[in-house]
Amino acid sequence: MHIDLHNHTALCRHATGTMEEYIIQAIAQNIDIFGFSCHAPMAFDEAYRMNLAELPQYLREITRLQEKFKDKITILSALEVDYILHREDLIESPLLSQPFDYLIGSVHFLESWGFDNPAFIGEYAKRDIEQCWSEYLCSIAQMAQTGFFQIVGHLDLLKLFGHTMPDSQIPYLNRALESIADNHLAIELNAAGWRKPIKECYPSAFILE
Repeated sequence: MHIDLHNHTALCRHATGTMEEYIIQAIAQNIDIFGFSCHAPMAFDEAYRMNLAELPQYLREITRLQEKFKDKITILSALEVDYILHREDLIESPLLSQPFDYLIGSVHFLESWGFDNPAFIGEYAKRDIEQCWSEYLCSIAQMAQTGFFQIVGHLDLLKLFGHTMPDSQIPYLNRALESIADNHLAIELNAAGWRKPIKECYPSAFILE
């Protein structure tokens, strides 16, 4: 079975094409289960996500496509939700009551720093990478404990520009993995890393082992 669950749309402002075109391509690639998981609305970094007013449109289009292609592919409805440590208040509470098939929890920010955005890559030179990793892994552990999410997105995203996890952070990694396991989240295998400077999957083979 071929499953593809982490897919953004043009509503995120950084994807192109129609949602129907995505499904046609998924069918052509023999995908059995395809999930739309646009960046969730949030009053933060709003240039890269849909706004709350667009959510009904997003859900209507998924419902339409589910009906149109029901004999060819299973289509799921989801969101990727940013988790920022100690800023759970930023998560729009109406999203948590919607009947989504799943929610992906992802850490893209350390406080206000979008560490995966090339526009802010210069910030790495100003920071202690060990401290960055400990903050990142603590964020992952806390995210898993919220009970909001079913999938952890791109677990070791902080490495994407080549700043791989130091061995000193293995205790923090283990705590994060234990938190994920204790709260029954899945860890996605995200191939986007292959087209990033790190040139490897998220998470690394080391973490998978």
